[in-house]
Amino acid sequence: MKRVAEFLRSVLPDEWTQLIFLFGVVCLYIAGHLRSWPAESIYTPRRPLLFAAYMTLLAGTAGYFVCFWPGRHPVRRILYWVCLPALVGLGLTYFLFLYYGLGPSSAHEISKSAAHTIGWALSALWELGPGFNSALLGLIIVTLFTLRLASGCSSLPLALPKSSVPFSDDPASWRRVQILVWIQVALAGGLLNISLHISFALVLLGIAYLLFPWIARLARLSTLATSFLRGLAAIIGSLPDAYPATMVGLALLTLGKEGWKDLRRSVRLPLPESFVLAMAFPVGISAVISFAQYFVDRVHWLAQHAGTFAPPQIAAYFGLPTGPVLSPLYDAFAEEVIFRGLLQPRFIRRYGLTRGIFLLAMVWAAAHFFVDSFSSQLSHGGVLLAIGWRVVDCLVLSFVLGWLTLQTESVLPATVAHGFENVLIYSPFGAPFPAMGLVKTLLWGVLAYVLFRYWPVRLEGEPGASVAEVTSQSGV
Repeated sequence: MKRVAEFLRSVLPDEWTQLIFLFGVVCLYIAGHLRSWPAESIYTPRRPLLFAAYMTLLAGTAGYFVCFWPGRHPVRRILYWVCLPALVGLGLTYFLFLYYGLGPSSAHEISKSAAHTIGWALSALWELGPGFNSALLGLIIVTLFTLRLASGCSSLPLALPKSSVPFSDDPASWRRVQILVWIQVALAGGLLNISLHISFALVLLGIAYLLFPWIARLARLSTLATSFLRGLAAIIGSLPDAYPATMVGLALLTLGKEGWKDLRRSVRLPLPESFVLAMAFPVGISAVISFAQYFVDRVHWLAQHAGTFAPPQIAAYFGLPTGPVLSPLYDAFAEEVIFRGLLQPRFIRRYGLTRGIFLLAMVWAAAHFFVDSFSSQLSHGGVLLAIGWRVVDCLVLSFVLGWLTLQTESVLPATVAHGFENVLIYSPFGAPFPAMGLVKTLLWGVLAYVLFRYWPVRLEGEPGASVAEVTSQSGV
């Protein structure tokens, strides 16, 4: 337990208030993706609420930026870039709620029952939903940290204890890594995604404006031409999403020549058995769960229904996946190139094996916060649970995928494991049950421990020493 406590202390910021500030930034960042309007409300002002969500998203994105680059005047930067946009988003949402919640007539008669109205307005804060309350909590935390920062009790940027950085690295190179981390965490799921959708929509509008007269003539001339255009639209719609490729391109541009060199090295073709091993990980874990389901149902049948009903058939617990396969592999390849191919070697070189993979897992989890960790229907407790679940899930997967990449010296096996795991999440062998995600995460965690405990990998450039040996010498 002492070693675990020392490890956890080595991967947390040097000042505990920096961790609280980071949590406040996360609250602001995810708030725009959560429900901020009462679910039972008849009327929802969508456009003003969308603007308010963009303001809180801007505040969270700027908060991530300040974590890395506070500048000479960090207090001023936080107030202008983080607190002000968050306050605008919260104020607009609350004003709309008071106006449409009370109704125009009641709003104009607020002076007649001021005490009752103000009391109702304050008590109704909870009814606005987890999005509003998440942004409010984030703003309060950021404001309190800013007061401590102004008084000299806290500092920025985020920094780990000095003992947590045993390996030296080129400052200019590490700065590019920090920029890439910020892009992945702050821009990948938020502003960049929105800007790409807007740009794509503008391009489509321009093409439609130029080609509409031609399309209209062709449609009048022949039904064959219309069918051709529909088929062409279907083909274009079935093409892979450009977003993952865009993120890989941004990562390479950020890292420069070193990034292109690491890309060529990380996509080398490994031994064929590496792909078999990579596929065996997710398939084997899902098979274990299906066998366990069959065993439990069989025991239940023997105990209560033997001779009355037909026994469970094992074939019913091993259906083939029904969802798409190539699309998850394509998305997984982009993620593995960025996180395991480009970032993992740099994190390990700077922090050592265990700390490097752990910290990279936190970055990987944060990159998913806006994209797929939250639903607009989540409750307040569900939001916290989703954050914790995403962190734990990415942590255990990051160690397994990191081991695959280090062992095979390629991101392709990790891509196969990652892609098939995504397929089996949405299309499992057997019938899903409430605790399936928890069981899968536990099995992935056990697998990660077994791999690093009994098959330690070797660092590149260290032919005689395993990674476990190198990191033990550095105090991990």
